[in-house]
Amino acid sequence: MEKVIVTGALGFIGSHVCHKLRSEGYYVVGIDVHHTEGSTFAQKWRVRNIEVCNELYGMGIDIHCLEADIWKGASCIVHLAAKAGVRESVSSPYLYNDPNLIEFFRVLQRCNMHKLPLIYASSSSVYGDNPAWPSVESQRTDNPASYYAATKKCNEIMAQSFTSMYGLTAIGLRFFTVYGEYGRPDMAPWLFAERIMRGEEVMLYDNGEGMRSWTYIDDVVRAIVRCVKQRENEPFKNRHELLNIGGDRPESTLQFLNCLEDALGVEAKRKYLPAMAGDVRMTYANIEKAKMLIGWEPRVRLRDGVGRFGKWFKQHFETHMS
Repeated sequence: MEKVIVTGALGFIGSHVCHKLRSEGYYVVGIDVHHTEGSTFAQKWRVRNIEVCNELYGMGIDIHCLEADIWKGASCIVHLAAKAGVRESVSSPYLYNDPNLIEFFRVLQRCNMHKLPLIYASSSSVYGDNPAWPSVESQRTDNPASYYAATKKCNEIMAQSFTSMYGLTAIGLRFFTVYGEYGRPDMAPWLFAERIMRGEEVMLYDNGEGMRSWTYIDDVVRAIVRCVKQRENEPFKNRHELLNIGGDRPESTLQFLNCLEDALGVEAKRKYLPAMAGDVRMTYANIEKAKMLIGWEPRVRLRDGVGRFGKWFKQHFETHMS
């Protein structure tokens, strides 16, 4: 049974990835700092459902403290652990250094020490507010609009350096606005759904006109699993490649909200506000490289994905949050 190590195993994307890998016969070793119950029902669900991993370990700031046996026999590392969130990185950038930079360096060291291919989470935020849409992996990304974006750009440069120095196989996935069941409570889909269900105002920054390549969680998981399976193939072996993983039809925040109202069966109270610092006007993924290298493209369109999320959220809101 092939062994895969997944960091951020109890996070939004990580928990879904672990579940999918196990269902396909992989032996999954999960690592996550949140190995005790968190504050939201989604976090509690992830911890209680640790059967998504064959083994689960808590991770402090030093990944080197983990037992050496964890790494033995592994075939690759899927590194999804990070401090996420564009807006918080504007107000509290210092919170991002250790989890996003120091920890990433330590993962790179482990990969080099044990000769493990690395698949890691980057972000569409590296593109900044670049008017060259759709965003393609080869364009310049040296003008980040937030410190979070800067840390993700640093990750890409660090991975490239390890490939140049040591021949590390690394695949960086630039995720575009991922949403879905058991998502992050600080992101718009969850915030919107909770406020709608509570009869509170939904805050629409940039007047809801910002465009996003919304990407449903199942599509993201499928891309990651494909990378796990194809990591030793050309052109990945001993190289560093970047792939956009995002919806190929950008749609506005207002469009997302309209779909969510339909899914929940409740009309939102709307409050229109200016754009916030760190936000970009549009994200729009060019996915031709992902199509070519891993045969991936999104399958779930916005209305269908939001419908699934809304149905799930309404059920769990009535059970756990109302």
